[in-house]
Amino acid sequence: MIEKLLNSYWKSFRNFLQESITMKIRVSILFVYFIFFVNHSQIIIEDTEEKNFAFLKAVSVWNIDELQNVYLIQGSTLIKCDSSGKQLFSQSIKSIGNVAQIEPVNALKIAVFSEEQQSICLFDNTLTLNGECNYLDKYGIRNAKLIARSNRPNLFWIYDQFNSTLLLIDIISNKTIQKIDNIKGLILKGEEENEVEKIQEFNNHLYLFDSKETIYEFDQLMTFSGEFKYHSKKIAFWENQLIEMEGNKTWITSLINKEIKTYTSIDRNPKDIKIKGKFLYMNIENKILRFALKSL
Repeated sequence: MIEKLLNSYWKSFRNFLQESITMKIRVSILFVYFIFFVNHSQIIIEDTEEKNFAFLKAVSVWNIDELQNVYLIQGSTLIKCDSSGKQLFSQSIKSIGNVAQIEPVNALKIAVFSEEQQSICLFDNTLTLNGECNYLDKYGIRNAKLIARSNRPNLFWIYDQFNSTLLLIDIISNKTIQKIDNIKGLILKGEEENEVEKIQEFNNHLYLFDSKETIYEFDQLMTFSGEFKYHSKKIAFWENQLIEMEGNKTWITSLINKEIKTYTSIDRNPKDIKIKGKFLYMNIENKILRFALKSL
């Protein structure tokens, strides 16, 4: 009887030891994973979306302002929603034609670029057209393909594909502030099949993306600062970093030393991404998902 009792106690103690060892191994693995994750990435993207904005039609042209308001095109209507997803205002833009880009200027103003009509139209915070649209031919522009808002008031970068020219214009005083000719020859090295696909100003630097996965960086005086590669067209800037997503991979490139770090993420297959403040937005069909971002 005593022998059976001792055997029973020993068996229980052995099971306890085995479970304790297994738990320590699991904790060690989690700790190693955590250390690896911290040392190989600079942000955490929460797995569950914080907000889901749903719309009737697929979203192709959209943007976010500093107050987390969402602007988008549905058919021939410009729509503004607040950070909770509530629609605040809408405005018919049939007279403007097809919209290629929406660029928030500040909390009180957005710019709408129509490639079809070669114009930039300003709307106030209620989506009321602010004066007349600015037609870009008065700056000598033949075929504006891309625009980007400058951090400096009233200034916009324009890429004229026909003339292969990059201009910085003031749309209030109607002046050309800077102009760089022959972008294709000087920067894209004369490659016929290569073209400018995106321009964006961030932290007083202008970034020009070509179709061969190269980014060209310029300072505020348009002095060439260098070039580096990118991996995806789903790109956003955040805290001196370039964030890229493709499939289940996320790349984080330091804009300071150009060091690239890679980690695996959930593949949600967004059309494109944007970051404003501490939030990452993904455009997926007729939805815009918002995720919280955290610095490590």
